[in-house]
This record gives sequence, C-alpha cells and structure tokens, in this order.
Amino acid sequence: MPASQRLAPGALPERLISAATRTASGPPQEGRWPVCQAPADRAGLLKRTIQAFFVLAAASAVVVSLAAPSIYSNLLPLHPAPTERYPAPVMLALVGILLVIAVGMAGVVRQWCWLFWLLLIAFGASLLDIPVTVLQVLGVLPNVFPLWYSLFRMGVALPEIALAVWMMRLYRRHGV
Repeated sequence: MPASQRLAPGALPERLISAATRTASGPPQEGRWPVCQAPADRAGLLKRTIQAFFVLAAASAVVVSLAAPSIYSNLLPLHPAPTERYPAPVMLALVGILLVIAVGMAGVVRQWCWLFWLLLIAFGASLLDIPVTVLQVLGVLPNVFPLWYSLFRMGVALPEIALAVWMMRLYRRHGV
C-alpha cells in the first residue's frame, strides 16, 4: 500500500467515519444513531413489509389476549383470582408488548441500524420455533400452551424466517 494511503494507528478511514455518523436528514451529526443506507426501492419494500408484520403482530397480541388471556397469565408468575377474566398484570404485559412493537415500528421508520441487526437475529432465531413446536405437538417436549396457539406461533415463525432471509440477502448485496 502506498504511503499516501496508509492510516495513522487508531485512525479510521473517512468513508467509515462519515457512514457511522450519517443521518436520514442529511449531513453527519454528532450524537445521533447511525441510519442504514440501502437502495431506496429494496429498503422501502422491506421497511413496509416489516411495518405490516408489526401491525399484524400487535393485532394478534390483542386478539390472543381477548380470546385467551390465560396464555399471558401462564407466562407471568402470578395467580389471578378465578373470577377475574382480564387481570391487571396481564393487561400490563399486553401494554408492554405493544410498546415494544411501537418502538420497533419507530425504529423501522427511522432506519436504526442496531434494530436491523436485532430484527435479523430475532427473525433468524425463530427458525428454532418450528422444531420445538413439532416436538411439543408430538409430546416429546411439554407444551404449556394450547395446541392452536402453538400452531399459530409456528405459523408466525415462517414469515419471520422469510424476513430474516430477505434481510440477509439485502445486507449481502447492498450493505446496511
């Protein structure tokens, strides 16, 4: 490498520094999260798809909590009164789930890079949900959920895996 292209020890190339501080509004700014830069058509379609997934996830969380609140109460270490159909801790858990989904949607809109990687890992890890659900249905593993909910979770894992593959392909072709 020619001497003019060598960097001082500990120095970063200018293209890395500017990419790490670039924001959606334009020029680099200090103290802001970096945003992901990908081709607008590909990233836009993925962004809309993930937003639709989040909307469906929020709607399904509400429907599940209304149809079978015992699913959420079984996850929480509490013992509600038998007469209480919608215990307060279950509703607080639902509000917490909806807040996490809302933060995820805001991150997708603002194109937070760290959220890209978090979603990629989470969606990719849902690959493990399919064999676990099959083993639970076969009786090899204990199943703490009703059968319909286990199959529903496995059905949700399939689009999550497709999104993870799509995100990985987008990353490999265009970077983040």
